This record gives sequence, C-alpha cells and structure tokens, in this order.
Amino acid sequence: MKRSEINAALKEMEQMIEEYRFSLPPFCHFTPEEWQEKGHDYDEIRENMLGWDITDYGLGDFNKTGFSLVTIRNGNQKMQDKYKKRDSMPRCISTGTRWRISSTEGAAAF
Repeated sequence: MKRSEINAALKEMEQMIEEYRFSLPPFCHFTPEEWQEKGHDYDEIRENMLGWDITDYGLGDFNKTGFSLVTIRNGNQKMQDKYKKRDSMPRCISTGTRWRISSTEGAAAF
C-alpha cells in the first residue's frame, strides 16, 4: 500500500471513532518520531503489537479488499501477574482473577 492510502485509512478511522465518541489510548496518536523517544515503559505495547493495523492483504486494492482496525488490548503471556491499586495501595492480581470497580470513590473489590 502507498503511504497516502494508509494515511487516508487512518484519517477515516479516526473520524469514525470520534463520531461514535470512543476514546483511544494516547499511544494510538504517537508519531513514529515519538515512538523512537519512548523508553522501556512502552515495551509491553510494542511486544503486544497494539495500535493500528491497515492492510489491503497485498492485493493492491484497499477500497475493494482493505481492512482497518486498532488493537487496544491483547493478552500478554509474558506477564502472568499485574499490579493494580486498591484503596490507593498496590496489590498483585494474578491473571484470570475477577475484580470489580465500584462506582463509589473508585474502590475495587477482588
């Protein structure tokens, strides 16, 4: 695909996302130059290949066969446990643990 086609597909997706009032995480708006400046704090995003995917499946006709999507979450098998805050205190939550965030004061229940 030509860069101009990719840019047009990105612009169309961004307009649709805005129309439906969906908020993307900040990393979806980073420029290639900004990504070069990002340190190890962003390795999980890179390793899980989060962000934009735009393809014409190598057929050269995006308008007919193209596809655009943005991946904002993908499982990470390398990280089995995550640390979340509960009552402002960090807690280790094992992968697969069910937890609920209360609407009152942002309290979480495990």
